[in-house]
Amino acid sequence: MDSITVRQMDFHFDKDMELVFVDQDPAMSYMFLGSWMLLPYLEPYLIRSVRMAMKQVNDQELKEEMQRFCAQEGNHYKEHAKANEVVRLRSGAADKLQALEDTIDAEYKRLSKEKSLRFNLAYAEGFEAMTSATSRAQFEVGFFDAMHSPIRELIEWHVLEELEHRNVAFEAYEAVSGGYFYRLFVGLWAQWHFISLSMKLAKILRDADPNTFQKYNSRSQRWLRIKRTSKYLLKALPKVLNIYMPWYSPRKFELPAVLAQVQKRYNELATTTR
Repeated sequence: MDSITVRQMDFHFDKDMELVFVDQDPAMSYMFLGSWMLLPYLEPYLIRSVRMAMKQVNDQELKEEMQRFCAQEGNHYKEHAKANEVVRLRSGAADKLQALEDTIDAEYKRLSKEKSLRFNLAYAEGFEAMTSATSRAQFEVGFFDAMHSPIRELIEWHVLEELEHRNVAFEAYEAVSGGYFYRLFVGLWAQWHFISLSMKLAKILRDADPNTFQKYNSRSQRWLRIKRTSKYLLKALPKVLNIYMPWYSPRKFELPAVLAQVQKRYNELATTTR
């Protein structure tokens, strides 16, 4: 799992794609969808930050990993953009979503233009640390077993590659500037910033579809969601807390054993790999 494999994927999202893709859980489904609506704006920002940092990095191995990070993230946001087109059309709130997306796009471009490289790398690391922690927990609890295709494959492929390039933003930040407290404070802000924007997008989706929440509101369905969420949080919270420790390094944590199998699967599904 030390390699960063660039996989070109070609997912297909039908116009009648089911938006409640987490089994019997519209809230979780829309939370994920809300965060994905950000990716065509967030991930280009991460790429810009890492590419700028490459000019100050002398380690050739790290520079190669940074290039592969950018290639993976570029593939991610393009595939998510395809899914987002369907989500936007099916949501019944396309205009509201697009207006907020335009604001988010401008916000990330402003950060690239106005903030220092140190800030932007610390933001990237804060985001990557959070996704590495939650991705590990998702694999460990079999989170994807409750998801429906084709979104299941989209997110599983994405989080696999998040774990493959988990070291890059951290090591780029350390190579360019470093500093634990700065990384901690900016990383916390980055996580708040990402989550708050995701929640705004998810709220638009929820508000446009109140009937779906009534459909999945039986006692048994609520209990299923509580058990699933509790199981996930018990795994995720210790991993998330660890990213704030002074000794944190993404190279130190243990990866789920299932990842080798998942890696093989998406190598085979990819149109090209390198």
